[in-house]
Amino acid sequence: MAIETKTNVPSFIDLEDVLAAQEAKRNHQARDLYPRDGSLGLFSLEEEIATYLSVRRGSLLLYNTGMSAVVDALEVNNPTFGTKIVRGAQQYSQAGGYISQDLKQRGAKSYLVDAGSIEDLDHVLIKHEPDIVFLETVTNGSEMAVLDVEQFLKLDSLARINPVIILDHTLPTSSGKRLSEIIEASQRRVIGVESGTKFIGMNTEMSGIAYTNNDELLTRLKQRRQRTGSLLSSSAAETIQRVMPRNVDEYNKRNIRILRNTSRLAQACYSAESGQSGFIVTYPNLPSHPQFEYVKTAYPDGAAPVFFIQLTNFAENGHHELTRALWRNDTIRLMCELGQSFGFDKSRIWPDDHAPVVRVSGGTYLPKEEIELERAFYLVLSSLK
Repeated sequence: MAIETKTNVPSFIDLEDVLAAQEAKRNHQARDLYPRDGSLGLFSLEEEIATYLSVRRGSLLLYNTGMSAVVDALEVNNPTFGTKIVRGAQQYSQAGGYISQDLKQRGAKSYLVDAGSIEDLDHVLIKHEPDIVFLETVTNGSEMAVLDVEQFLKLDSLARINPVIILDHTLPTSSGKRLSEIIEASQRRVIGVESGTKFIGMNTEMSGIAYTNNDELLTRLKQRRQRTGSLLSSSAAETIQRVMPRNVDEYNKRNIRILRNTSRLAQACYSAESGQSGFIVTYPNLPSHPQFEYVKTAYPDGAAPVFFIQLTNFAENGHHELTRALWRNDTIRLMCELGQSFGFDKSRIWPDDHAPVVRVSGGTYLPKEEIELERAFYLVLSSLK
């Protein structure tokens, strides 16, 4: 007896229905088609998430991973021999590796820039006249450089060169700053990218987000996604639809709570610093951060859902010992998890495997709980010798 299996490849009632589906495919319109071409469920989810991020309807695309969104954004300009790319000196390792290794093999050249310095950005743009600029609005690394997006997009050098600009807004999220609104106001050729895994998919399914108000770039993104099949799968879209925040207000409230709690926890750790402590705490909303004056106005609730504790005079693998010290505390062990990523209800602790750094991500705790966790981190850190 044959076993009937469920398929997500549709069938059609007549030729007219087939022709209508083919026309929808050519125009990248909503229709249930072969999974690589999209589905009504995916298009519906894209429109819903677009409202969460204040993106113009039809201008947001979902991908199977955040890195897929980054790669497709980089590839819309067909980088090849002689293509010049300016990228942040510190950024997500996989994105940096794709540019410095994969694209380098094609002959593309990349140049590093301090994303936190408008002067350095202007200098590098004038010197190299890049075809592509790829920056994180808040860098996902121990320096946590912060891009002044508004000033950057107003640079005369940028207007003259007119490169494709890719801005990774994963850490602040649209709740921290409405990047889409800044992009629209700038009239530049900008693609915003984010990980959809953390705050939309609630870490249940991997996903990526790309959006742009430039029609030419949007068409290229749609064409490439259709060819490569890098779009979010129907099953992943269904899962995300079930677990994602129910509306825009819930999405923003949860994100802002995480940003505020992360900022407060970083403040508590920062207050435990001393000249002999052997560590420094890095977070944009701390007064020790180079962009503090900009950040306190641009990101009053917190610029990122993570912060970093950097070891300065510990022995080799001292960040492992710091992690052990934190984990021995009963309150921290109860309220935190040892794990990667961020956007969880519980705070997370993760020792870096390449540098003497511990990354801490904030959770969704209520104020009374958060105070308890802050006190526990302070006690552990202030006791270090």
